[in-house]
Order: sequence, then structure tokens, then C-alpha cells
Amino acid sequence: MIDQTVIPGPDNAPIDKLFQTRLAAWLLFVFGITFAPFFEEILFRGFLLPALCTACDWIAERFRHTRARPLDQNGHPQWSITSMIIASVLTSIPFALMHAEQTANALGPFLLLISVSLVLCGVRLATRSLAASMLVHASYNFVLFSLMLITTGGFQHLDKM
Repeated sequence: MIDQTVIPGPDNAPIDKLFQTRLAAWLLFVFGITFAPFFEEILFRGFLLPALCTACDWIAERFRHTRARPLDQNGHPQWSITSMIIASVLTSIPFALMHAEQTANALGPFLLLISVSLVLCGVRLATRSLAASMLVHASYNFVLFSLMLITTGGFQHLDKM
């Protein structure tokens, strides 16, 4: 909501066309809080983020001629803060770009999606749990869809979106 006030998005974004019927809105609600977070988190925070963290540290080790950090007591890699920051940014850009067409490539939603992705990366890295970032992602989408549900009277007045 703050994002729409500071940097408003387009009035007729392609995502709005998906909300033309009540059934479509309900299907998107269910998809947006189940399948979308599940698959997006597996791809971006389950695969891409750890791969980029490892690659960043590997590159730094080659430049500095240092040895790789040993695994922690649980067998997890111990990435540097720098690699986690770089990997989070590099993960967040394609995540936001994947959603950009839905929001008509508007700057405001793009920056918001990068911010959301950075939070999700932080959750994933801090907890070492993909389930945690999936839960946060699903919760975020649930709040967005719930606000739409409330403002449209149970998706009965989709013209109010």
C-alpha cells in the first residue's frame, strides 16, 4: 500500500486482467498462497541463492588464494557475509523480473518485489530453512490476497481493485 503511494504502479497491469471473474480471483488466491510460493522458493531460495553464495565464495577464494571454509557442525557451508549479500541481490533481480510483466514493468512494483525477495533471502539464510522462506512467502501473498478479498467484498466487486 505504501509502495502504491510512493511509486504507483500502472492502472491496467496485465495481472489485473486475471481478476475479471470471481472464480479466477479465488483460483489465483489459492495458487498464490500454495503453489507459487512453493515452486518459487525452491527455484530462487532453494537452488539459485545457495549456488550463488557458493560461487561467490569460490571466486573470492581463487582471487585471495585462500582455502575454502569448512562446513559447520551440521554439514552446512559457512558462506561469507559478502557472498550472502551479493547472492541475495543476484537472486532478487531475476525474481522481480519474473513478475515484471504481470505489473507492466512498472518501477514501483519491481522495487517492491526486489525488497520482498531480499527479505525472503534473509529468512532463508538466517534460518537455513527453505520451509521458513516458503512460509514467509505464502504469508506475504496471503496478506495481499486477503486485502484484495476484503476490499472487493469477497471478490464480488472486482472493479474496486
